Amino acid sequence: MLHQTAKTAIGRFVMREKEHVCAIEGYRQGLLLTTLNYDYEIRDIMQVDGLDEPPELSQVEMDLARQLISQITVGEFDITRFHDTFEEELKALVERKARGETISIHKPEYSRTTEENLVEALKASLK
Repeated sequence: MLHQTAKTAIGRFVMREKEHVCAIEGYRQGLLLTTLNYDYEIRDIMQVDGLDEPPELSQVEMDLARQLISQITVGEFDITRFHDTFEEELKALVERKARGETISIHKPEYSRTTEENLVEALKASLK
């Protein structure tokens, strides 16, 4: 019936001891459920530091961004391309620990890149 009306139903359900709000809409021959965020879970965009003024981007940066987006865009979303890597990695860690291996966790270090590094990284990703 949702297919025929082109409407989306809003509902609630409980998963893992937490109530969620969801949108339910017609999709192909079935229904698609999308979880939504509560109002208090959404940060006001005006509270994000550095967004008072839009960033200044050069024409080179804009052209590279457009080219990159056009190269990675697909016609239709294919959910089969995605899988739960967190669960797979967690299971592998548990199996290693069960075999008696020592498990160590290393926090990755991140560094801020300069605009020049960003442009070079975009160019490299296009190749």
